[in-house]
Amino acid sequence: MDQVLFAKQPILDRNQNTIAYELLYRRALSDQRVPNDLDHNLATAQVLVSALSQYTASGENEIIFINFPKDLLFTPPPFETHNQIVIEILESVIVDDSLIKQIRVLKKMGYHLALDDYQGDIRFDRLLEFMDIIKVEVLYLHEIELNLIIEKLKPFKCKLLAEKVENQSMFDDCLALGFKYFQGFYFSKPIIITGQKMNQNQASLLRLMSKIYKPDVSLSDISLLVSQDPELCLGLLKLVNSALFKRDNTINSIQQTCSILGLVELRNWIQLLSFAKFDDRPNVFHFQSLLCALLMKNIATHHSKINPDEAFTVGICVHLETIINLPIDMILEQLPFEQHLKKALSNQEGELGKLLKFCLQYIEGQWGNLDWDWLKLEMTNDELLPSLYEKAYLESKQSYQ
Repeated sequence: MDQVLFAKQPILDRNQNTIAYELLYRRALSDQRVPNDLDHNLATAQVLVSALSQYTASGENEIIFINFPKDLLFTPPPFETHNQIVIEILESVIVDDSLIKQIRVLKKMGYHLALDDYQGDIRFDRLLEFMDIIKVEVLYLHEIELNLIIEKLKPFKCKLLAEKVENQSMFDDCLALGFKYFQGFYFSKPIIITGQKMNQNQASLLRLMSKIYKPDVSLSDISLLVSQDPELCLGLLKLVNSALFKRDNTINSIQQTCSILGLVELRNWIQLLSFAKFDDRPNVFHFQSLLCALLMKNIATHHSKINPDEAFTVGICVHLETIINLPIDMILEQLPFEQHLKKALSNQEGELGKLLKFCLQYIEGQWGNLDWDWLKLEMTNDELLPSLYEKAYLESKQSYQ
């Protein structure tokens, strides 16, 4: 059964076009209220984990607003697209020298900043020069109060967002007062987003995979990423010094390891080693993933239409659904694979999909179901198949010794 992940409420411009969404914490479908005693750090963390691991933005440039309690202002998550995140500073924050210093840091990092629920309080005067957006809760303010707030904010470059707009009359008044953005029940109530919640290991693996499989990623990028994970560092060093690679000298650094493996193999071995975090799954799935990947790569080397590196990638992902216990479509949404790889994994379509199906049937001994005609049509020498399988099997066994 799907669970409530979070809610999102659209933010509109003066022409009522949606230009962003605010992400909101929600506990359950039956309870859309946020309890007064809720730990705001916990609420924001849960929204971030759910949204960034489960929610695929409807557009590449979609902007999201997120409430940040003071603790998170000082330790922001490592977003890669700072310019698409608007950090909302809560009205409960205490403005002091340390906060001002950190806000300068966030601005230099590229974040947009919004001050939430502003009503002209002098406590926030020191913040105004840094704010990109000021959110004014217009529902409970009279016209005189709104005019005073607008006059006070005129010297600053910030744009005004009217929140809690509940009817056409309020919208018209805010338009006349010069507000740029609008949010409220008049346009849309918060939209509940449901789905399957990920645990920490599931989310971290998909984040890792989404980074290492980016088309423009470099060896130095991956080396830096790996160096931040001691468990992964150790696994790669053990791998490159194993009997599988038959080296005379010992490799002692991650930089050397990355150079030896190369970009494509490094990606795939990192993924395989990351499966170890799911130690509640039988090792047979890890072994069979590697066996399938190596067999697919070996066959593709003698196949006229299939890239061996892509074959290995598809093979290594074949049991992802079982290993991390998430639907394959949800997994593929998070990964920057080209469409023909995704189709091969989800529906066994295309040449890669046919090869995947053939290798799975061969490994499982389903001899009567094998499409030998397809293999003979494209493979330069199908008599090599037994030796290619034996090679893949022995290399798989060596990597697990």
